[in-house]
Amino acid sequence: GAVTQQESAMTNVYLSSNSSAGTNITLAAGQDAFIGANVNRASQNDYGISALFSGHAIEVQGHVFGDDGGIVLGAVATFVGSRINVGLNGSVTGRVIGIETLGNTISISNAGQISANDALVHSGGAYYVSNSGNITGTYGHGIDADATSGEIVNTGTITSSYIGYGIVFFCNELGKGLAGIFVVMGYGDVQVIFDGLELAGPVSPHRGAVVANRIVTRRC
Repeated sequence: GAVTQQESAMTNVYLSSNSSAGTNITLAAGQDAFIGANVNRASQNDYGISALFSGHAIEVQGHVFGDDGGIVLGAVATFVGSRINVGLNGSVTGRVIGIETLGNTISISNAGQISANDALVHSGGAYYVSNSGNITGTYGHGIDADATSGEIVNTGTITSSYIGYGIVFFCNELGKGLAGIFVVMGYGDVQVIFDGLELAGPVSPHRGAVVANRIVTRRC
């Protein structure tokens, strides 16, 4: 279908649906994106949105799908300050990965739906997730983060299936870290993985803490 797009202050506003081969939306340096309500943007064999620089802001009130991944954000670990917000009626889905991020000080806020084999995958520096919706790893992890520090606040549902854990959060400097599982099919309510060992219940390892539905990590 035709693409309706308007630009305002370097924000690309997408108000009509479109499905394509290859990446559906590619953001240049300094560009942001707004996906309107009930708008479907899809890639048949790549990423729904590719944004590979610092400081991107992506707002999803509609639906983004990519076969490889819904959104890929950042190209190198030194890129900083990008953020994604998925609204109450929004969704980001992928066959392989929902949202893949590389960089530092990456923030994801989700009130809607994020799902894929691995829903959220991060590598690099600080990583922040606030979830009041649903994050679902349909065949793997809900969140898989190799980060130096960060915070995961969950008032919604984070789910993994089959081979995955709800959350895996590693500190990439020393291979240390922790993982908390809030909702894991067949695995119980809360489990923690710390330095490769599975521990029962909420714990407070010296590299971080799991308190209620909040995970806070400190730099290793």
